[in-house]
Amino acid sequence: MDDVAKTIGVFIRRRFNVRDDDTQFTHDVHLWDSGYVDSLGVAEILGFLERQFEVRVPGDAMFRDDCTSVNGLARLVSELRGEPELSGGTEIPRVGVS
Repeated sequence: MDDVAKTIGVFIRRRFNVRDDDTQFTHDVHLWDSGYVDSLGVAEILGFLERQFEVRVPGDAMFRDDCTSVNGLARLVSELRGEPELSGGTEIPRVGVS
């Protein structure tokens, strides 16, 4: 998941002009509330995730509280790829899987 988070972080920095010396930008910062990404940017990130990682992202997934950061988006990609992630000893529920 670290490689996925790094790839997403680099995309966001480049696409949304986040400076390298911006200490507020971390992989855990809320991208929308902190102003790094606006509503059009959400659509761009959605397209990027689908192209880059060959996954289909449900539209509502981008607004889940746990998917509003680089790390959250990386977890989402892992879930959509069917890669179970452990968090505190519990498996994170997979998105879009019954």
